[in-house]
Amino acid sequence: MLVNPGASTSVAAEEQRPGTQAWNLLSVADPLLLAGYTSAASVLPGQMLALHIGSRRPHVRVQVFRAGWYRGDGARLIWAGVAQGTPPSPAKVLDAATRTLTAEWPVALKVSTSGWVPGEYVIKLSNEDGQRWVPFVVRSPSFRDTTVLLSADTTWQAYNDWGGYSLYHGPDGATRTRAYAVSFDRPYNYGAGAADFAGGERPLIALAERLHLPVAFAADTDLQTTPGLLDGARAVISLGHDEYWSSAMREQLDRARAGGTNLAFFGANAIYRHIRLASLPDGANRLEIDYKDGAIDPLARSDRAEGTWNWPSGPDPRDGDELTGGHYECNPVHVPLVLTATDHWPLSGLSLQPGTTLPGLVGSEFDSYRPGGSAPRHMISLARSPLVCGGRADHADIVYYTEPGGAAGFDAGTSAWVCVLANHCGFTLTAAESRLVMQITQRVLVAFSAGPAGRAHPL
Repeated sequence: MLVNPGASTSVAAEEQRPGTQAWNLLSVADPLLLAGYTSAASVLPGQMLALHIGSRRPHVRVQVFRAGWYRGDGARLIWAGVAQGTPPSPAKVLDAATRTLTAEWPVALKVSTSGWVPGEYVIKLSNEDGQRWVPFVVRSPSFRDTTVLLSADTTWQAYNDWGGYSLYHGPDGATRTRAYAVSFDRPYNYGAGAADFAGGERPLIALAERLHLPVAFAADTDLQTTPGLLDGARAVISLGHDEYWSSAMREQLDRARAGGTNLAFFGANAIYRHIRLASLPDGANRLEIDYKDGAIDPLARSDRAEGTWNWPSGPDPRDGDELTGGHYECNPVHVPLVLTATDHWPLSGLSLQPGTTLPGLVGSEFDSYRPGGSAPRHMISLARSPLVCGGRADHADIVYYTEPGGAAGFDAGTSAWVCVLANHCGFTLTAAESRLVMQITQRVLVAFSAGPAGRAHPL
């Protein structure tokens, strides 16, 4: 049943349509009873969306919502219908050597996305056992003169332990039994099925649309196969925890920044793990490979550059701070954010003094500025927060940098930044403190969306 008559043709028009809060879950189903995944992390408008559903019940209600501002409701209902569920069979071993598991559930539903506006979407599955989400992206056909909101699907999948295995641990919880490759052909086992969508991405998407910015949408995996995909974009915004990057993905950012595209990372620990993406029978880029140690990666013997050492390690180390500005340090921590350069443009005019603190905002992961390293040369630390992590004294930084070609970069330096925008972090700021985080975020988004911010806001 189509519930989207007269669909908008642009994000600007879409923002004016009525929203709903029905995308929220009333009760979260056990993933052993109800779960789902899509055959592709993203689709272009007009392409078919294939949904796989595992359900103990024969009938599942399916609602598709587009995330956004929608006058504070957070989403709009795009499509609704009923699908035939199949019993959620256990995980199947795709590759015993890499401990790769897959669901291999049949396609329960195919829906045309004709007329659907680009954006980040969430499918709500409902039956008598409860409700779960399934995330996906309707990718923008073009990114020229837009601000690209980038969904971190590769990081989501790395942490996904559906079937017992993630890139972090096996069924016994031990690192030594972790998977070396994980499949996208399985549900997300956390975030009620939507991974980090609710707390790590949706709040910033809503803010960008509320500001009427020229937004476009993509998933990390979209950067793998189309060179020059980001050419002409005004800015690329990494929404939250965006840790896992392939060589091709990274080259897209390098090329875009050289052409004047601004880069903003509203998280920490971005571009830290070096991955490879490969195809599975369901499609391209459905297998994510990361040994986290090139010494045990078979490919590294013939192609050392593609061995999956962490980006700062290996035979050809390339720290993520070349692009982010901040070097990932350590976790976990939970300490106050201490603002320092309060006379600089993201902070000026906000009646702030050096030393102003925001409780709890740094953590659990953090980045710091390391002068003399691989970070851009023209850089300023807007906040420097002292802390102790792993028994060692350290500091977390918010950094802003500029490039000779006019592009600028911003790194929030804490994994808690985006969730604060929706009070979704598990700690509470005062209304004034929350408003300050919102104001800083708005300034960066607006400035970066206007074009090469290094020219308008030089160092």
